Amino acid sequence: MTREEEFNRALAQRQLADERAHLEAHARYLARIGCKDRFKLAGLRNAFDELARKEARQ
Repeated sequence: MTREEEFNRALAQRQLADERAHLEAHARYLARIGCKDRFKLAGLRNAFDELARKEARQ
């Protein structure tokens, strides 16, 4: 693997980690305010599912 490929792979992993941290922070916020909006919660669940698919491709 070339240095550029290693860099791109590390960058992609970092971006996924950042995205996961953002979604987890959003989930904690919704839990803290006691959100019961099923559409917001479903959207968050879908975002986590999409993130899991992206991570599986890595």
